[in-house]
Amino acid sequence: MLRRILFGGLASWFSRGVNIVLGLVLMPVLFRHLAKEELGVWLLLGQSWVALGIFDLGFGVILTRRIAFAVGKSSRGAGCSFTKEMIAEVSDLIAMGRSVYRWLALLAFAFSFVAGAVWLRSLAPPGLPVSAVWIAWAVLCLSQAIGTLTAVWTCLLQGVGYVGWDALLSSVVNSVTLLVQIITVRCGGGLVNLAVVAAAGALSQRLLIVAFVRQRSSELLLQRGQWRAGVFSQMLTPAMRAWLTALGYLLVANTDQFFITAHEGTAALPAYRAAFLLVINLHLLAGVFSGASQVFVSQLWEARELGQIRAILRRNAQIGLLAMGCGGGAVLALGPVLFEFWLGQGNFIGYPVLGIFLASFILEHHANVFSSCGRATNDEAYSASSLAAGALKVVLAFLLIARLGLIGLALSTLLAQMLTNDWFMVYRSMKRLGVKFGEHVKEVLAPVLVTFLAALGLGLVLNDVLRQQPVAVRVGLVSVVAGLLLAGSVWRLALDGSQRSRVRRRM
Repeated sequence: MLRRILFGGLASWFSRGVNIVLGLVLMPVLFRHLAKEELGVWLLLGQSWVALGIFDLGFGVILTRRIAFAVGKSSRGAGCSFTKEMIAEVSDLIAMGRSVYRWLALLAFAFSFVAGAVWLRSLAPPGLPVSAVWIAWAVLCLSQAIGTLTAVWTCLLQGVGYVGWDALLSSVVNSVTLLVQIITVRCGGGLVNLAVVAAAGALSQRLLIVAFVRQRSSELLLQRGQWRAGVFSQMLTPAMRAWLTALGYLLVANTDQFFITAHEGTAALPAYRAAFLLVINLHLLAGVFSGASQVFVSQLWEARELGQIRAILRRNAQIGLLAMGCGGGAVLALGPVLFEFWLGQGNFIGYPVLGIFLASFILEHHANVFSSCGRATNDEAYSASSLAAGALKVVLAFLLIARLGLIGLALSTLLAQMLTNDWFMVYRSMKRLGVKFGEHVKEVLAPVLVTFLAALGLGLVLNDVLRQQPVAVRVGLVSVVAGLLLAGSVWRLALDGSQRSRVRRRM
């Protein structure tokens, strides 16, 4: 199981790393070839498109978990022969998933397109045809609906235990998509062209995953499943709780663009969004092992292996927070130098906003490590705290952006999460899984704090010593030192003696 978690984590790390690198390459191309108003509209549409995943209504999380529970009952996983009982149960779950996702796909397209049409009427950026904005949004909505229709196959792939394969397949398609977008923009393409390329990439990604599932788990598709009303009713309550949790997070993380465009205009969005993307990509990279572990935590919970779950949680927290600490230290040490190298002059949002972003995502990452393990045991207990965070974020954003500008907007996210999810998710999961807070501080939090200070201090010294060198040299060396510090910290803290010996033998 550890080997499959490691594969899933490394596959996700590679996939997200490739996508992030290409995304970071795409961003300066957009900055240099699109007018600020048009770039702001594209970032606005793109962020809103990502938010359309809310129309999953929490069903995907629960469907994946139920498939993992079925696998856990037979004590088998990906690559093993399946029992007849498990095949029957999973076949029924697939049949229910396909039926539910047909309706969800229709709902996603109808609601998102109509809501977008109403919203786009109030958006009239100068020098940009309104028809282009409408067409781009329609294309994105249609691709999201098609993605929803085929989401059941991703649930099956992950639930059975093929963790990481969806990330590898997605990375291939996303790489091609981002490269085509770069070429499109450099050749003079605009909003509609970018939307068509993004939609084609999303559709190709889903089709590739479907083909992979049919090849690797064909025996699960031979038996025709049936709709089980009793099973669906059991799934409905946790699915709605998962959806409410996602809805709360949506209000926290995906509403900034509306406040910015209302108070500052679309031209103010790119610099803010660039800093946000940099930090959230660090957060996503740091969380790959936590995400890859959820299916196996569900299987272990079904087998009543609580000690192994605690070990997985501790290791995920160490790896993820060490990555956030080393990466955050390097980003703060470089500051405007990093953004000058990446996007050119005048696109650094400032240390206050950047520092708030880092604090927000470090705390969020810590909470997510715990909640991902807790939720994998079918404990969907975070809807109230997430909705409270979302509501508090909107109220604080409305009040603070008028007084403090973009700093106030970033601060609203930090305060809303600190007062709700950041402490409750940790407390709830610790209690459910039997984690002792004192041991967690000693084994995880204290070493992470020391590592972060070391990364920040080394980065500041290097950046100062190399101030006469080209920007690329300074960014490269500070990043390399942070990476080496991360590798050494993970080696000493997250791996035990037997694991280190195993790695040495393989190397």
